[in-house]
Amino acid sequence: MINLRRKRMRERRAEILNRLRGRANCAVPPRTSGHRHAPGDGQRDRGLAPLCRALADLGPVFASYGVYLSARGDLLPQAYRHELAALGREVVPMPAAHVQAIVRAETGRAKKRDGSSKSQSDAIAALEHAPFDTRLLFQRHHGRLKSGRAVVVRVARSQRDAEFDVKLLALLRDIVSPFFADGRLFLQSIDDFRATLAATTDGFALAEALDFLRRDAQELDCLSIPTVYRELSTSRVLVLEHIAGKRLSAAATLDNAHAADDTGGADGSARLLCEIWLRHAFDGGLIAMDLRAENALALGRSRLAIDEGTFAILPSETRQALLKYLIAVALDEPRKALDSLQKEFDGTHQRVLLNDLDRLFRQMVPDDAGDGSFDDLGGRLAAIVSAQWRLAIENGYWPLRHGLPVLRGIVELDETVRRLAPHRDAVLEGLKDFRVTRLLGDVQRMLEPVHWIGRFDNIASLVLSSPRLLDDALSATGSTRSSHECAATPMNVSPTRLRRAHFPVLGLLLVLGLFQGRASPIGEAGGPWGEAIAALLFVVLGYWLLNADA
Repeated sequence: MINLRRKRMRERRAEILNRLRGRANCAVPPRTSGHRHAPGDGQRDRGLAPLCRALADLGPVFASYGVYLSARGDLLPQAYRHELAALGREVVPMPAAHVQAIVRAETGRAKKRDGSSKSQSDAIAALEHAPFDTRLLFQRHHGRLKSGRAVVVRVARSQRDAEFDVKLLALLRDIVSPFFADGRLFLQSIDDFRATLAATTDGFALAEALDFLRRDAQELDCLSIPTVYRELSTSRVLVLEHIAGKRLSAAATLDNAHAADDTGGADGSARLLCEIWLRHAFDGGLIAMDLRAENALALGRSRLAIDEGTFAILPSETRQALLKYLIAVALDEPRKALDSLQKEFDGTHQRVLLNDLDRLFRQMVPDDAGDGSFDDLGGRLAAIVSAQWRLAIENGYWPLRHGLPVLRGIVELDETVRRLAPHRDAVLEGLKDFRVTRLLGDVQRMLEPVHWIGRFDNIASLVLSSPRLLDDALSATGSTRSSHECAATPMNVSPTRLRRAHFPVLGLLLVLGLFQGRASPIGEAGGPWGEAIAALLFVVLGYWLLNADA
């Protein structure tokens, strides 16, 4: 058995090398200092077109790697990524008889594993022959259970040779890496793709993600997630509740000028999709790396459903750092963007200092339009993010793997909403809305009594940490008294004098409030406005406490 596997591996390796022969000398785009310019059409024909043909010929795993690279805006400019993305569009579906055989075998295995009466009585009764969605690694069919309930059946393609192909992806190094912003990141891209491939082909991984999203979506009125029929599902066949709605991929083909129907139109769906993605990426912690139009349905003017995708969990620190980074990009503050981004990059291979990289960020003119200009994109947020990450890589700052889902997610999201609303930067608009909503939520939580009970000790310690300043302020107003004199206000002191005596203290509270505001959650999330709101809340509370005994 071992010898047979080795023989098959050698045969597959020889086949790949034979198909790649003669393509290792593909033309690559020229480099200039600090910038990567997209090539003209002629150069792409000589360079990337043969590579795309080779990836398509080598099977679904190699073609999927090309599609994966189409979302790596940090490694490749958009001109290349657009051609690689086309590898996943025109895919030949599996024959209907083959799909039926897979479904029967897999659901039978699921029923045997589950053993419940429900599994025996509520099996799949009908399955449409033609899939409504065909991908490189799976396809999806409409179906019906014996009970009459409509379902979506997701069937993964055979993974018999996938194990060999993943190991043999390293043979692409000499052809692919010259197109990268830094060819030394080739092996990192293979490792990240391997994890993505496992999440895409494993039905149980998608089932877990959908269950997580459905629990989280109970607090959102704008999102629906289908139920997974686990008693009928395996790692290769996943059976989901069918949700009636219009696929956003169908809405994207309509003329946006005439798309304002009962679903709210393509523009509204684009904004809503961005809101959902941002909410789950930075508040929920589960980020969609390929939130495509084919993965979502419009259920009305203000509601969407998601029933497909590849998801990743982000560490809390990464979520907060990259959210601050995106907000800084949206506000056109490159210095703050770099400050937030540097923690998510490895500077071991740096070619320039951070100050020089900051200067390059400020001087950068993104080239994601594909012809060396940026005007055609209208300054889209995703294009700027991709260009900044690529510029950082070219100067020796390599992204850490746990931050890559954010980049891939925002690139895929931008591609989707550009199909729905091509004349708007829905990602930028959604980020600004999300920032305001998050800030207002922080203010609301800050005003809750339960929150303040937990903050009293912090506020008291902050005030007591500056006794000299408090003594000076009280001395200037003649208010320094012994503890027994503070127990009661003398009858010959007027309330007006007491109020005037509080003015210096109020000024001191304002100073302390500014420091407290910058360190508070509101100040961190809301920028200058957040700091001002947090400081004001601190001053109002402090002044109220001072007047409590007066």
